Amino acid sequence: MMESKIERIKGWLNGKKESPWKMQVQPTDMCNLKCKFCWRNSYSRHEEELTKEKWVDIIKESCDAGIKMVTIVGGGEPLVRPEVTMAIANEIKKHNVDGSIVTNGTLFTESMVKDLIKIGWDGISFSINGTKKNDDFLRGMDGAFDRSIESVKLINYWKKEMQSEKPVLTFHIVITKYNYNEIVDMVNLANQLDVKIVLFKLVNEGEDGGIKKFSVEKRQVSILKSQLNKAKEIAKLHDIELKQEFDIEPATDKDNESSDEVFSIPCVKPFSEIVILADGTAHPCCVICESKYKNDFKDKNYLDNISNKSFKELWDGDKFNSLRRAIVENKLPKECSFYCTKDMVFRQKSKVIYANEW
Repeated sequence: MMESKIERIKGWLNGKKESPWKMQVQPTDMCNLKCKFCWRNSYSRHEEELTKEKWVDIIKESCDAGIKMVTIVGGGEPLVRPEVTMAIANEIKKHNVDGSIVTNGTLFTESMVKDLIKIGWDGISFSINGTKKNDDFLRGMDGAFDRSIESVKLINYWKKEMQSEKPVLTFHIVITKYNYNEIVDMVNLANQLDVKIVLFKLVNEGEDGGIKKFSVEKRQVSILKSQLNKAKEIAKLHDIELKQEFDIEPATDKDNESSDEVFSIPCVKPFSEIVILADGTAHPCCVICESKYKNDFKDKNYLDNISNKSFKELWDGDKFNSLRRAIVENKLPKECSFYCTKDMVFRQKSKVIYANEW
């Protein structure tokens, strides 16, 4: 599976048109929480959202085109539009394609959980950012932590009742100056709740001062390092997959050099991935999609919209192909260098390509 994804990227680099490997869909921009470090706090979004019928068509067309994985994310919280999100999930599994959802975990119902297990849903990633006090503070709602944990327990209960190993559960944790010393606690919690994957990312500073104030401080780095080392030991002991998508030390230009064919270009996303926002805006990268809402975003040459076109027309359209040519010529759009997230920089530098991401 891993090799197939790399081969698709290599195919593009060798002049062959390939299907995307992964699609990320955002069914809604609405959310029931107010996470303090969410980069969407710096701008508003008021576009009309795609209908359930259009989303089902997109999934059908993309699966027929050979896509291997679809992740349902936000935008906002996918389960704010439960009928749309569940329709997307059902269509994905009709085509035997891997599906995952990234959620704050506060809106699951028993019927949703049973339906997801019944269709063989592959992965659920819970955005939980520390133990109870810090998580409620960071996510902007008292009781958010408890509601998410209850959802984890509910899923585990019905997995056992329905004798299913799926969905695989993940904790998706954003590290800030408030929770940097809770890394070990979160891995221990994952072990208690049979969560198989723990993913750590640093909060993205970007250009927004309101978000930057949540960044880990220099005086906290040594404790963060110690926490990560202990967490890795605990994860190994309990067979938990721990993903650390950042370097504590800044990368150098030398670190970013690569002689490998795939990583000789500055970004692999345009050759393997596609992101579709709630209003139909599309691009291979969520960073550029999201950038359209920022006040200083001027270059929309590479943004497309699937509202009135097919998936094939989008993926093989002029805008996507012009971006691919720019990447091969090492001409990144300025928004890429300015807004690229720390985890994406880390993957590129570390030559990491995930076949599956729960």
